[in-house]
Formats: sequence, structure tokens, C-alpha cells
Amino acid sequence: MDLPVELRCLVYEELVVVGKVYFKDTESEHAKSIRYDDKAYFEKPHLKLFLVCKQIHNEAEPIYLSKNLFVLPVGWQFLKPFECPSYSSKNNRKTLFSKSALKYLKNLSFAIDMDEHWSLRRGNRRWKIETWLWHIAKDQRLNEIHQQMLREINGGDPDRTWRHIASALYRLNYQRFYDENQPGMDIVHEDTFPRVFDYVEIDFTNAYCPVGCCRPVWTVNHNWIPETRPAIVDIVGLESEEEIAETLDMMEKYDGLGQDEVSRIRFRRAGDASPWARWKFDKVQRYVPGSSLPFGED
Repeated sequence: MDLPVELRCLVYEELVVVGKVYFKDTESEHAKSIRYDDKAYFEKPHLKLFLVCKQIHNEAEPIYLSKNLFVLPVGWQFLKPFECPSYSSKNNRKTLFSKSALKYLKNLSFAIDMDEHWSLRRGNRRWKIETWLWHIAKDQRLNEIHQQMLREINGGDPDRTWRHIASALYRLNYQRFYDENQPGMDIVHEDTFPRVFDYVEIDFTNAYCPVGCCRPVWTVNHNWIPETRPAIVDIVGLESEEEIAETLDMMEKYDGLGQDEVSRIRFRRAGDASPWARWKFDKVQRYVPGSSLPFGED
């Protein structure tokens, strides 16, 4: 504490800035998402630093939140990550972030993943349950079920869509920049919004329909991009130029993205270098479930 604050901040960076911060997740996410391919090679942040004293916590936490990429688990938006639970509540839940994340969070990674459509996984049951299918020729039934699932993904119950991701990002923007004592400020021109994110990574690897035959990217909302104004949007997991062209066309036609927003979008393949690779070690730094790499070896 005898050091000037500028030197203390350099020490904090060495301890809490690790490139990528991974939240608790499932082994299935590790196995099928390219976001976790190099997890074993990133060290964990030394967050016990925050427990030394209140002053160090207040000085180090903004550095931790603003300079790392936070890799969010599938379904993160349902956890209300930017809303602290009430201490008076009997069912206190653990949130992903502290209240300071509203002010300092700059880099996010999340997935558009089939696993969020848990309620549609039992599509095969509809062959027996849906009586109206009995009157349709057998070779047409799968197509009818598929179309019905796409309609359910695209609208209606928010628990069956990917649109709630856009809602969560918009709430972050709203909570960050509008005081609770300023009602009536819901409608603000997007050009007046300050930049919320420096970098956002979106993983489309598993953005398939419940049947698994197509990627219904048209059901995903990207209208949060003009509102949060990220400097870079890095999209990974798309496999062909046709998918990339379709996604860009959808963003421009349905999400209102202008040329400025489109120019900030990048499409990265699984083998392409990540902007966060400079924090990656040559040797394994942590145990990853399902990985065959022994800890501490190449």
C-alpha cells in the first residue's frame, strides 16, 4: 500500500487479467463448443486479492471486469447476471457478476445454442401426441413438425427462443446509463448511446433447430448491436460463405444494422487466431472436464 496507485494497478493486472474468464459450466459445453477449445491453456484469475481489504477490492475489480473476456455459459441470460439478489430474500441466488459489472464490463462471449431449446427436444413424441399428424402422409410429418418447431422458436414463449439474449443485453445497457430516478427515458436515439462493449464474441457452432437439419439464424435478434455499440463483434462457428452471407443479410434487413455496425463484424473460423491468444500459455494451466490433456503438459 506504500506504492503509488499507478504501480499498484500494474500489480493487480498481473494477478487478475488472464485474458479469458470461464464461468462454471457443463462437460457437454466443453465437448461441443469451440469457445472452450483452449480453456486449459488460460490460467485462473487470483480473485482472493479482492479479500485483502476494501481499498484493494475497489481498485482491482474495475481492472478485472474491463480487461478480461468473460465466457458466459449457455442460459446465462436466465440467471439475470446484472441484477444483484436481495439480501432479505429467503432464496438468495448466486449471480454471475457483482454490481460493478454494470459500470466496468467491456468484453463478453456467449453462444446461440440448441441446448436452450430444452422444451423442444421431445419432437419425436409429437408423432403420437399430435393427432392432426395422423392424417398427413408419413413422409410429410417430419417437415410439419419441423415447421411447427421453428414457429415456436421464433415467437411466443420467450423460454423457447433466442430473443431473450438481446433483451438481457439491452437491460444491461439500460441499467448502466439510466438512473432509476429518471423515468420516461426508455426511447432514446441509438446514436446517443455511449459504447458499452469493446468486444463481443458470438458462437453459432450449435445454433441448430431442434431437429438438427438447419441453422435458423433468422430467429436471433441482433438489434442490441446498434444500442450497445461494440467496437468489435466476432462471430465464430459458421461453416460456409452462404451462412455468413445469410447472417449478414438478416442483420441488415431485420435488425436494422447500418454500414457502420456491419463494418465492425468479423467472422472467425475455428482455426483462426483469437484476439485473446496473447494470454494463452504453451502448457496446460488447469484441469478441464473431458479433456485428455494432463495438467502441466503440452
